[in-house]
Amino acid sequence: MTEMPDSGELGPGMGRGELAESLPQLVWTTTSDGTTNYVSSEWNVYTCGSEPIPSVRAWAGYVHPEDLPQLTERMAVGSASGAGYDLAFRIRRHDGAYRWFDTRVTPLHDASGAIAAWVCVATEIHDRSGGPPVGARAAEQLSRAESVAGVGSWSFDLATGEVQWSEHLFHITGVEGRVAPDYEKQASIYTPASWAELSRAVEHSIATGEGYELELELIRPDGERRWTTARARTRRDEDGKVKELVGTLQDVTELALDRRARDRAVERMRLAISTSKVGIWDWDVVANVLVWDDTMYALYGVSPDSREGTYELWRAVLHPDDAAAADSAVRLALAGEQSFDTAFRVCHPDGQIRYIHGVATVQRDASGVATRMIGVNWDETALKTAERALRGSETLLREFVRHAPAAIAMLDRDLRYLQTSQRWAIDYHLVGQDLIGRRHYDLFPDVPERWKEIHQRALLGTVERCDEDPFPRADGTMEWLQWEVRLWHAEDGAVGGVIFFTQVITARKELELGLV
Repeated sequence: MTEMPDSGELGPGMGRGELAESLPQLVWTTTSDGTTNYVSSEWNVYTCGSEPIPSVRAWAGYVHPEDLPQLTERMAVGSASGAGYDLAFRIRRHDGAYRWFDTRVTPLHDASGAIAAWVCVATEIHDRSGGPPVGARAAEQLSRAESVAGVGSWSFDLATGEVQWSEHLFHITGVEGRVAPDYEKQASIYTPASWAELSRAVEHSIATGEGYELELELIRPDGERRWTTARARTRRDEDGKVKELVGTLQDVTELALDRRARDRAVERMRLAISTSKVGIWDWDVVANVLVWDDTMYALYGVSPDSREGTYELWRAVLHPDDAAAADSAVRLALAGEQSFDTAFRVCHPDGQIRYIHGVATVQRDASGVATRMIGVNWDETALKTAERALRGSETLLREFVRHAPAAIAMLDRDLRYLQTSQRWAIDYHLVGQDLIGRRHYDLFPDVPERWKEIHQRALLGTVERCDEDPFPRADGTMEWLQWEVRLWHAEDGAVGGVIFFTQVITARKELELGLV
């Protein structure tokens, strides 16, 4: 317990730990559950004097027994609300004497927003009867302590309307000068939505005596927008009426922006996956717990409530002729001998047989043992059915293309459209257009030359296929396609043209890249 947690840089050459060591106050930090993990040199000098410093320095053991119940109760409230607080209590000196300290307790949050630690800064009070002295030196010490915690503090006297800000609060808001703006004038600091939210919270606190914790967006004088966490608690007079609000404001811009970007990415991925009908699964190999999303259950024709999620659930619905090969593909992937990228059939309870393609990645522990497998599945039934239809008549082939649920297009030898499926029009933003008779390259002028060469080879009889092909569009976006191009013959045996089977797999590809 020699280094302060999260010792980020506060200035050239100075981290939080160094700044804490420079303070004349007693400083200590605890984990989220209250376990001491750092005490400053000032704490050691005050509590131990010239005596050896114990290896375990549980700070609560130095608190006066009469003050401990109140402190314990306040700590529980702070942990539940996540809000910082101030509290006065006595701490035992190395000579056995107890001295009064005003202590500020501030939470530090990790990247997910959870409380990772508590920073405690205690200032000695020399005259308890008159309350804590607030001189120039004490104010300077308090300002430095707030820099350690990265917060600014404030108070609002309801009787006089007086507002006081700490120095660091001016820094956070960008407000110049050393006179805090009146409460109503602070409306110009925040966005209209945040000010409305803050105003409601203040009114509620005054009426009920309850504190608040809000995430507010402010606009600095230079136009820069910052996200902050505002916390407050109330102080009452002898009659129990709220007389003052006190609180803190913490700049959490980076954390808030990261969280919003993550939430937006998750939502985009959720929408993309839902429209592309890609199922996601997660298998805990050690515990044999298999988690499917809703699309996976639909692909397999299984009710989410019908079975326990295990590896055996998956294997039980495999087609008997494909089960051994699919199981072997899993085992080889777990052993690290090959990647998991395979196709198999599944049997639905109603008798349907569906063709499924699966791709997955394996996670391993430090010793290389497979512990988790995460992957995606999608339905290839339409493609397999189309392959069979190619062996039928031209009339049947056109009917199949028109009604197929996949993105399929039938073209003549000049690459002019004869028939397309509805999915083709949807995937390539052609809904409402009359495609019959139009040339493929006129509709897609950004088709790369290498694809034109592929089309010509297909007209000569080769079957061309690619599972993952990037398609840079003219508007600068990138799409990923899975495709197959093959020849079809007219009923007299002559070359009729080509069939395109495609699937836009952009969402799946982005997901796979995220899993690696």
